Amino acid sequence: MRNGFVEVLSPSSKLPVEITWRGDGAYFAIGWTDLRGTGVRRLYIFDADGALHSVGTDTIGLETGLCWRLKVQLIAISKRCVGSLQMAFYELNGLQHGKVDLLSYPDCDVFRVGKTAFDVAEHIMAVLFLPLDSVSNTDLPFVRLYTTSNYHWSVKAELSLLPRPHPPPSAPVERVSLIFSNAGEIGTVTLYTAVSHGIGVKGSCLSSWSFASCIDRNVWHIGAEDSAIVAVIDNYSELIKKAWNNAKLFYFNFLEGNVGLTAFAHTTIPPPMCATRLIFPSAVGAVSLSPSWPNEAGVTLLVQPANSAAAPWLLALVSDWRGPQCLTSADLKVVQKRQQAAHSGAPSFNNAWALRKDAVAYANENASSIFRGQLLHVTWISPKKFCFVSQDGRHLGMLSQLILNESVTFEVWCLASLAGTTSAVINGLVYGLGGELAVQVGDGGIHFVKLENLEDGARRGSTTVYEFPDVTSTTLPFACDQLYVVTFSCQDQPLHRTYLMGLQSRSYQLCALPWSTSVTRATVTGECVMRSCSSLVLHSDFLLVTSLENQLFTVPLSLESTEFHSVLESLKKRLGSNSVGLRPLESGARLVTAVARGSKVVLQMPRGNLEEIHPRSLVFKCLAPIFDSSHHADAIETMRRHRINFNLLHDYDPHKFLSNVATFVHQVASPEHITLLVSDLNEEDITRTEYSKFFGSKQPFGQTVLAQSASQVSNYLSRTPVIDPYSSRKVNNVCEALLKAMLPEPEKFILPILACYVKMRPQMVEKGLAILKDFKDKGNVDVWEQGLRQLQYYVSPVNLFHTALGTYDLDLAEVMAERTQLDPKEYQPCLQQLRALCTHGGDDDIANTSFQHAQIDILLHRYSRALQGFHSAGGNKLEYRQAVRFVFCEYQEISRLWAEELVASQRLVTAGEVHLRAKHFASAAHLFLSTNSSYRWRVAVACAASASTTGEEEGEALSVEDVRSQASRLANNLTSLGRFEEAMSIYSECLHDYESAVSVAVRGGLWLEARRLAQLAADTGSMLALLKKSALEAYENVAARLDIEAEDFRTTFQRLLEVRAEQNARMLNSTFRTADENFDNVESELFSDTGSVISVTSAGSHASSFSKASGRSQKNRRKRVRKKWSTKRGSKFEEVALIQVLHTTITSCQRLFGGTMPNLIYISFNLCFFHLETIGALIEELWRCGESVAIAKLVRQANGLLTDHRAALNIVWCGEITGATVHGSGEEGDIESARRYPFHEAFLLFPPVMSIQQIDSDFL
Repeated sequence: MRNGFVEVLSPSSKLPVEITWRGDGAYFAIGWTDLRGTGVRRLYIFDADGALHSVGTDTIGLETGLCWRLKVQLIAISKRCVGSLQMAFYELNGLQHGKVDLLSYPDCDVFRVGKTAFDVAEHIMAVLFLPLDSVSNTDLPFVRLYTTSNYHWSVKAELSLLPRPHPPPSAPVERVSLIFSNAGEIGTVTLYTAVSHGIGVKGSCLSSWSFASCIDRNVWHIGAEDSAIVAVIDNYSELIKKAWNNAKLFYFNFLEGNVGLTAFAHTTIPPPMCATRLIFPSAVGAVSLSPSWPNEAGVTLLVQPANSAAAPWLLALVSDWRGPQCLTSADLKVVQKRQQAAHSGAPSFNNAWALRKDAVAYANENASSIFRGQLLHVTWISPKKFCFVSQDGRHLGMLSQLILNESVTFEVWCLASLAGTTSAVINGLVYGLGGELAVQVGDGGIHFVKLENLEDGARRGSTTVYEFPDVTSTTLPFACDQLYVVTFSCQDQPLHRTYLMGLQSRSYQLCALPWSTSVTRATVTGECVMRSCSSLVLHSDFLLVTSLENQLFTVPLSLESTEFHSVLESLKKRLGSNSVGLRPLESGARLVTAVARGSKVVLQMPRGNLEEIHPRSLVFKCLAPIFDSSHHADAIETMRRHRINFNLLHDYDPHKFLSNVATFVHQVASPEHITLLVSDLNEEDITRTEYSKFFGSKQPFGQTVLAQSASQVSNYLSRTPVIDPYSSRKVNNVCEALLKAMLPEPEKFILPILACYVKMRPQMVEKGLAILKDFKDKGNVDVWEQGLRQLQYYVSPVNLFHTALGTYDLDLAEVMAERTQLDPKEYQPCLQQLRALCTHGGDDDIANTSFQHAQIDILLHRYSRALQGFHSAGGNKLEYRQAVRFVFCEYQEISRLWAEELVASQRLVTAGEVHLRAKHFASAAHLFLSTNSSYRWRVAVACAASASTTGEEEGEALSVEDVRSQASRLANNLTSLGRFEEAMSIYSECLHDYESAVSVAVRGGLWLEARRLAQLAADTGSMLALLKKSALEAYENVAARLDIEAEDFRTTFQRLLEVRAEQNARMLNSTFRTADENFDNVESELFSDTGSVISVTSAGSHASSFSKASGRSQKNRRKRVRKKWSTKRGSKFEEVALIQVLHTTITSCQRLFGGTMPNLIYISFNLCFFHLETIGALIEELWRCGESVAIAKLVRQANGLLTDHRAALNIVWCGEITGATVHGSGEEGDIESARRYPFHEAFLLFPPVMSIQQIDSDFL
């Protein structure tokens, strides 16, 4: 660098022209060198037609590596600046939008960017660096991988394009390329690189790397304290500027290794920020955190460098900041810095060891060869011991920390190897129960080996180590890149079952395999329990799983006995889409960690930010031990923080809560918390309703269920005084228990006390007002004001005034009216009138006070209490409903007045009953006659006759002429109303008019009664002749109706077949694109009385107009409903309308034949109407009349129609209409898709039920 300008080491004329297309092909960009002027690089952006869209700005220093980022729509290209090489991003309009520092001095003067590539998700950017001096072989090309999070780019890895160790190539590198794979391995990223030396195939090298997203988190052991520490690798190039002799500035590029540590149990800090930053002398390639162990103060961190020549590090971490700023081991230094974002709980190290060669002892021959390069699948056995897999995947090793003579050394063992005959590699390792290791080999084969046996074999110094067999008896269905040991327990019994669970990231499949011990070793194959798992975290009490459907599953590790005996099936059910307890997540969210024995779960969003959530299942698990220990007051803060319904305090264990209410009241931090509890109270048990999916199935208590339902039903009853008040068991019990504990200290708990009085059913607000009045009389204005504000929150101003008035304390009522800002013009006259009632002194003070109270009760509609007040005060102002209990001498007069009031309100039957009880028989009979209540009228007549016989003179008399006149009118009214049986009894029993009775019975189809009454008539022969004539006329009309029904049915059925044939023809034409486009237009008849065809646009306008509430009247809406299905030819839904007509026809015929339906069937002939109960009754009457031929014709005619109906059922209601499959074996989704119409009308889904399929007669 000279004079602050960039020294061009690569002439622009030598840089190639580059072109890149946007993913959708709409635009492409060209990077080229403008040789006409200064020779700078240009960036031009064109559309697909080749027209220039924009020109890149600020292009000085642009070079190569042109690439279009698909998702964020940015163009990436390298840019050389002063002392650095950057990656610049340009928008579609040519403006620069961000940059990334790639190389600094002196590397920036040696390399340039050859190519840039992004993975499909654009989380990884691969940059190929090529030497500027392509002739010399001193500098070799390499690839760096960058990842982004929250717009921050970090160096994650540096890849060598030639195999290691490799000699310098004899010929210069001629061509290098790289590309990300876009093929089906979802969840993993594969990078391919190709290098050519120009000496044929032998001089070429093709490499591939596969990467999977992995978060290293420490797990939890029982009895340990979990800080939920997460480590994040954040390498970056740091530009160090130094001065030499105060004359020149030199820049040095230093690739630091940074690891960010955050204890999520104490704070949530999104990357790239962290609580503690560890700085290592070289770039970091991998980290591994040990679990939290019991009786251990912290965890151990293994840090592996990206360069295999550098030494790994082991650090002893603690969860709080206490360590030194810098530690040195073997002349290497590691620095820790506490970040400003960490307010508390910043992890720190107090010991650090660099695992250089002089600090590591190799216990056997193969140990030195396997402890080389990156250690794979690190599995911790203890805080000072872990197992690992060698870089080639062929050997299993172990490293342990030893303390000898106060010096720390490390010992490496080679425990086992794969047989030389197999080509598989070890691709998974996990430490489980009983000191066993589960080793995954190849495509999912699992070897369970005892770690103690492997250690003993290695320590015996044998020349050969243990070799895994080629075949294993336990296998997973596929190879998994993440393995977990999950132990499930039974809630009812002390039983445990351990499973090996694995996640295959590329296919999002989660599988489970029972852990096979040495005792129960058998051939076992794992099963796939979920096919859309995106991430997995093992909590102390739950298995947390996220799915591709953006849902969080919380599977408890403690299962009910029914689930415990079939764990795999339970996992499949709980991890299914219909599982209970699902929590929706943001798209692309992944689990980071979860705090053991807590409710905190941390997720990372696709753009890198973190979100902290508290799933309900974990919150309830944290609350359970607090409830069990009866520390309900301690649970309130947690419930407030997570907005848990306060009813849970009682519903979790009602008996325990009520037994400890006094302790709860005195332990609670603030009386406001008790007020919140009372405000939330309701009758339902939320452990069975709102939170039922978290508390399992409980047998509901019958009385509680009735109380819940009654509390809802009572709100809709118009006349509540006619029912007994249903006691609010739960609310009243809790309020009474709280009041008992709080009333000794009313000043402290005034607000929750008032809330309890308001919440109880029935309300007791007057008691709360009495307490407030006491405080006011004592001069405690603050409590008075607080209490009034509390009552105003629950009770409206008018109701509060009425409640105060109901205490008969007019001064308190006036104060409440003023406090609630009621209009003085409304309440002052009322209060003055009430005060005036008691202003007169004398001996009538008690009577005046009682009369005043009665007047107040009338104002408040408390008529029963008002009646008692009037009775105590004397006078004649009585409430009629209660007067019969106090005034017996004026009973009849009161009843008459009450009946007149009932008549005025059109409650005629009730008024008649009042008259009947008061022995006003004439008035009662008249009212019953006006309502056509025949049975009540006959009771009134019978009572009047009985009273006249016994000689009672108190009641109203009813003469014989009045009885006959009223009976005649009543019989005619009943006949006109079609109540033939009642009219027949009036004619026969009250009027003794048997001829009229027979006529009415015939009209009503009461053939047996008509024949009986005909025998009682004076002219029996003429009555029997009339009966026969009526039966024959009824037969003719029924036969005519059956003919009409049969003809209409056949016509409708024929039209249905024609419509279906037309539909099949249209379907065939649509296959060959000859369908009528106008047929599928919106149904015209829904919007027009003339049935004219309308366009799609006008249909939309009509539909929008119909959606307005003021656009159509109720009559028009009913009209549209009736015309939804139209039988007009050519109608879109003509088939649906025809099916509805056939359904109605068959149903009405079943009513005619069976007579079991309540509908009445009338047949008209000669202005007469016959009510047919059943055809069977008519057939029996025809038999009595000797008409056997008519019987035969009628039965054959009816059976013919029934046969047609039965034959048409399977044709009309076929599978395409009802959605049912031929054999009934289709799934629900298939049924829904097979239906022709999306309507869910009953006449479409279900054919009519033919309970009468044939008419038989014993007289044929």
